[in-house]
Amino acid sequence: MLAERAPSGSPSRHVPATAAALVVVLVCAEVPLGTAALAAAWIVAQAWAGGRILAALVRPARPGLGVGFAVGALATILSHVALRETPFGPVAWILPLVLGAAIRPSRTDAPAASTSSRGADEVLLVAGLALIALAGEWFWTLPPGITLVAWAVLRGGVSSPSDGRRRIVDLVAAVLTAVTGAWTITGRPDVWWIFSADTHYYETLASSIARHGVGDNSLAGGLAIAYHWFSFAWVGIVADVIGAAPWVALTRIGPVAAAWFTVAVVIDLLPERPGRRWGVVGLAAFAASSAFGDWSLPVMLSMSSAFSQLFTGVWLVSFLWLVARTAQGVVRR
Repeated sequence: MLAERAPSGSPSRHVPATAAALVVVLVCAEVPLGTAALAAAWIVAQAWAGGRILAALVRPARPGLGVGFAVGALATILSHVALRETPFGPVAWILPLVLGAAIRPSRTDAPAASTSSRGADEVLLVAGLALIALAGEWFWTLPPGITLVAWAVLRGGVSSPSDGRRRIVDLVAAVLTAVTGAWTITGRPDVWWIFSADTHYYETLASSIARHGVGDNSLAGGLAIAYHWFSFAWVGIVADVIGAAPWVALTRIGPVAAAWFTVAVVIDLLPERPGRRWGVVGLAAFAASSAFGDWSLPVMLSMSSAFSQLFTGVWLVSFLWLVARTAQGVVRR
């Protein structure tokens, strides 16, 4: 079983580990190392700033990194669109980060004590579940995802970080993850990340919003983009900010971020002391469901048919988090 979680959003306090794990996953997804590092840093910075903003509004609840990303991403999109035609347009994406840094958390909002080993367990769990979620479309992420989840569960079952068994678990699991990952990566097709004829349309839409906002449309000059654009706005902004190719941001950075933080929010929704074995089984079932991709089920929110729906899952489960915390009385009404 996993170690007992610290209250409310423990994974969010391990920003360096989360950023490092994101870099590894993005590099494995054929994102250049420099781009992957910039993307991970920017994504985690959004989550950190969004968490601080939300904590100031809904105290005494402590948002996790997943909910923080939902708020930070939304704030980034709105800042960019609202200020695009002003002198602040080129740096509008910085405003949520500045606001987050300017907020001084009270003692009530301060994170509870959390050991680094617990944080590592949860980062491994989130990474594994995110890879399982992406396997509905990417397939090659399934074996390393399963080994990462098993690693997190076995690691959390060792009572003490100083226990020699922890080192054995880490060594064996790390080797298995590396082997399964290398096996599936070397066996995948050269262009494994295109699953839809609409990919180029989505790429153009994302670039158009980043450059022209929603008042114009590169695909239909003079016509506003009325709906279906929030997720693609985020893709266009991330490509513009870190200098990534729009198709890289759309087909790899975006799906990884969406799956990662959706899973992180769902973990935050779990009770503080759940039955961990069944909890992990339930999480794995959720990650492997058609909520993330095409597992030959009739209802899906997948990156191939509608990336915007995949990304919107982060906001959907974050809204559920807010409702749940309000019902529990830990969010100011």
